Amino acid sequence: MRDAGLRQLHIGAGDMLAFTFSNIAIKRGDSVNFVRNDDVVLHIKIRSEESELVINSFIGGVWGKEEKIPVATDDGNSNVSIEVFIHGNGIRISAAAEPVLRIEDRFAILGDISLFIQPSISMRHAGRLDLEAEDPASPRQAPGVDGPETASEIGYIDSFSYIPSFGGIILFGWVRAPWDDVHRSVVTAVFEDGEVAGIPLTAWHKRSDLGDIGTGYVMFVPGAMPGADGAPVLHRLRLAPAQGGPLHIVPSPGVGPSTELQAVQMLRDTLQRAFSGDTAELQALLKRPIYLGVDTLTPLGLPIHVEVDEVIEVRPGAAFLFGWMLDTQDLVTSVHLCCCASSSRPLADARLALERNDIVEAYAKQYGITDSRAGFIAFADTGSAKRGPFFLEVRLATGKIVFKPLPPPSRAGVAAIRRVLGATLIPADEVQRVFDTFGPPILDLNRRRLARPMEVSVATFGTPPASPRCSLVIPLYGRLDFLRYQLALFSAGGLEQDEILYVLDEPARKGLLLDMAHSAHASFQVPFRIILPAENRGFGPASNLGMQHAQGRYVCFLNSDVFPERTDFFDTLVRALEADPGLGVVGGLLLFADSSVQHASMDYEALPQFGDWLFPTHPGKGRLLPAGTAGLIPSPAITGACMLLARDLAMELGGFDPDYVIGDFEDADLCDRIVRRGLRCAVDSRARAYHLERQSQGDSANAWRHNVTLLNAWTFNRRLGAARDAGRVLAREPGR
Repeated sequence: MRDAGLRQLHIGAGDMLAFTFSNIAIKRGDSVNFVRNDDVVLHIKIRSEESELVINSFIGGVWGKEEKIPVATDDGNSNVSIEVFIHGNGIRISAAAEPVLRIEDRFAILGDISLFIQPSISMRHAGRLDLEAEDPASPRQAPGVDGPETASEIGYIDSFSYIPSFGGIILFGWVRAPWDDVHRSVVTAVFEDGEVAGIPLTAWHKRSDLGDIGTGYVMFVPGAMPGADGAPVLHRLRLAPAQGGPLHIVPSPGVGPSTELQAVQMLRDTLQRAFSGDTAELQALLKRPIYLGVDTLTPLGLPIHVEVDEVIEVRPGAAFLFGWMLDTQDLVTSVHLCCCASSSRPLADARLALERNDIVEAYAKQYGITDSRAGFIAFADTGSAKRGPFFLEVRLATGKIVFKPLPPPSRAGVAAIRRVLGATLIPADEVQRVFDTFGPPILDLNRRRLARPMEVSVATFGTPPASPRCSLVIPLYGRLDFLRYQLALFSAGGLEQDEILYVLDEPARKGLLLDMAHSAHASFQVPFRIILPAENRGFGPASNLGMQHAQGRYVCFLNSDVFPERTDFFDTLVRALEADPGLGVVGGLLLFADSSVQHASMDYEALPQFGDWLFPTHPGKGRLLPAGTAGLIPSPAITGACMLLARDLAMELGGFDPDYVIGDFEDADLCDRIVRRGLRCAVDSRARAYHLERQSQGDSANAWRHNVTLLNAWTFNRRLGAARDAGRVLAREPGR
């Protein structure tokens, strides 16, 4: 049993107790106290500044006379072990073979004692002595075979460090006796979050603080550090000898991980004192290139520049890198992202060149470069499950390996996605390759931002119907004033059975919208609710949030810039759906202001400039609706600007798929999933509305949205490809 805090002991003459003061205990002045009733009958501490072991008592509220013996504290950087031998009328105490201090007629601590020990001090109840045969001046005797604390515990761990460049864990400590190197045991390092097992490399060395009580060791256990983020917690080392049960080496109190630099220096120093063991193999570890947090490329003075300006972490061990590189003499064979003990494939395998005119201007004269594409954006995955500092490993043609520290990760959520997709316009002939590489990690970024918990509040204006027929879900972004225009139109009637749910997707303008909503309700007396999320998450997630608050039998996803021509617009859509059980979703006929068609159906067109990906098209857009068109217009899909379906079906399908970042293609995807259910899509030409088309986005649609659309197109087409491979096709292939 390890000691920390209070222990109840019965102490008899002949008992021997051994304590180890860790360097932490020495620096802090932690103490061991034997207490009976309210008296401290024996108080032991080490004063590092005077290199003294101090013994005293506190009886009746008064400190007694201090007894002292010198100890080697090594400026508080080493552990100090002491032994206390119990006599009938006092104690004998030593911190090494010499000196030994024997005190009689004081510190009589026989009987029941409460022992208080700080967690930075360990104790071994080492056994009993033959007092008649004992010579107080003789060297200390080694502990009994029952080990430091239990029969299976044979030693202690004083420090440890995980060194990625070594690919394992270095541990320092001591054991009662070295084990036979010829019959090496498998050692398992048992951490709080998992285990690391392997054949260790071990070297043995003498420790002056131990005397003959034990032997110091340094041990290397190969393997990756298990567990999650944060400082690792080591429970024990478990040895599996050829015979008998497992043996354990346990941490000293307060032990935590040391830095890589400290561990490497300690290994160097220890191997200089080692007298046996795997010293050659451990020396070989020191020859491996070790990343110690410093740049080892620049000091070489070579005509090589590898710089990373920004890191965006996608998940532990994986990141986007933005930077630039110059290597005019082809001295670099590869560059890898590293994290913990793992490294990525070469960055060149997943890199997109970027224009960096600033680099050309700075180095054109020195290197004669003319290609402005010195910059890059790269995605790299080390495969590490642990979050650790990222750094670059640069491999040179000479065989030398050097390192470059990287800045800490920055940006997350939409800001990170904007940074990646806004870096450059992607050439058409590279779209497939780029998104096959960058698409999955961008989706990971998007999923991470959507997975964060988010506060949502609701503001209610008026009294909505108790059991609404239909719930109108209307996201608001950019043109908040469309709320007032729509409510003015809705005030003409036709929505008495329906509820109106606006979802603000621009939280920073919450105050402005609420002021506008109070004014609109006072003017038009139309009941409605506003869903107020704490974050902007895009059209699909905003619509889904409204759906989750909806109470109607049907849900109508509607843009804020859609204005029905007649008050029976929603009645017409509901009747169409109710009249045809095979109809899964129905939309309205959307018109431009001149009554030409904006949306009467949605088909797909393969664009050769984008690898024949399918993109939604709107047949007849900009033309007048052909004469004689009446009723339902069957369609492979319909626009998310206006689509009505049963709320149960919408909920079952999960609404719009949030993998479609910000907006685009989520309506086509939802329709495709509805078609997979054996249902159909249609536009009802009798339900007419005017659509301003994208004006509800305000002026937010800037250059980066081009790449967002390409990302969503990649997602959609990848899913269609998987569906085709599974034997499913769209409801109607293009051209049929």
